[in-house]
This record gives sequence, C-alpha cells and structure tokens, in this order.
Amino acid sequence: METTSLLALMLVAVPLGMAHALDSDHVLAVSSLAAARDGRNGGRGVAYAARWAIGHGGLLLLVAALVLLLHWNMPAPLPYWAERLVGVILVATGLSACWRVLQNRRSRVSHRHGDVEHAHALGRPPALRHEHAPMAVGMVHGLAGSGPAMALIPATLLHPALGLAYVLVFSAGVLLGMLTFGVCLRSFQGLLLRRAPLLADIGRATIGLLAMAAGAFWLATGWSA
Repeated sequence: METTSLLALMLVAVPLGMAHALDSDHVLAVSSLAAARDGRNGGRGVAYAARWAIGHGGLLLLVAALVLLLHWNMPAPLPYWAERLVGVILVATGLSACWRVLQNRRSRVSHRHGDVEHAHALGRPPALRHEHAPMAVGMVHGLAGSGPAMALIPATLLHPALGLAYVLVFSAGVLLGMLTFGVCLRSFQGLLLRRAPLLADIGRATIGLLAMAAGAFWLATGWSA
C-alpha cells in the first residue's frame, strides 16, 4: 500500500473513532455511570469517560491481535451476546442513577430536619458504582455494535502490523471523542449543581430513565447504535 494511502487511512481512523465514541449507547452508559455518583463536584464524567475508552480500546486491540496474528475467528454468537449484555448494562446503570438521585433528595430532607447521621448513611455509594465499572462496560461495548466492524474490517485488509496500528489509531480517536464528551458532561453538571441543584437532579434522573428505556428497547428489539 502506498504511503499516501496508508496515511489517509490512518487519518480517517481518528474521526471514525471519535464518531463511534459518541454512539448513543456509549454516551448513555457513561452518563448514567457518572450520574450514579454523588455529583458535588460535577460528577466523574472525565474519569469515567477515560476508563470506558481504555476498556473499549484495550479489548479491540486484544481481539485485533488474535485475529491478525493468530488468525482467530471470532465466534458469531459473541457480538450478539455482547449486544444483549449492553442492554442489561444500560438498564442497570439507569436504575443506579435514578436510585442515587432519590438517595440525595432524601439526604437533603434529612439534613434539613437535623438528622445528619441518617443523611450520611443514605449518602454512601452503592456497590454498583465500583471504580472499575466504566472499564468493564467499555470492554463489553468493544465487542458490541459497530465497533468491531469499524475497527477490525479495515485492519484485516492491511499487513498485521499496520492493521494493529490502525486499530490503535482508531482507539485513540475513541478516547479523544469520549474525553471531549466527558469534559462537556462534567462542566454542564458542575454548572447545574452550582446554579440549580434541583435541575441537576432532574437531569441525572432523566439520564437514568433514558438509559433504562434504551436498554429495554435494545433487549426487546435487538436494536443497536
């Protein structure tokens, strides 16, 4: 392959990765995970976006290495079940976000009544919001939806080393796109928390409800973004 053609392919990989990062299921998953945090400082949008992208890119690179170097054929049911798992994850993270909003509202009511000890007990984060959850969710997304096709199909047309380089550049684009979204999410949440806490809670609850609706629709119809 000519150098100019290879350079053009690599340059295309970045915007493709950025666009892929902003798929609706990716955005809802990261948003609902961040919304399930106690958002006193605008949530964990950037950290969760970065961990999601690392999990997504790491899984794609692993699969690409197996396919290109070891000639591994991905089992056909694997992406299918990964997509079903995405639906379950969206429902679970949406529920967690809505539950957290309810806890925060109850906590504020308890504070207003002087029951500080009870309020702090309500403010403890549930087990679902484990710090490694975004990375695990990103790994599942790496097998589901359009990610494998956008990253692996062009890679298989290249020399194995160049194919891995393409997947790496594509994953860098995913990271850049998701970090951009994470910064916007954190800034917007932080602004609402400072100016209009009630609107911030409504926004987080809305994200949770949208995630649950998308997950349920995904499971019911097999829809994927």
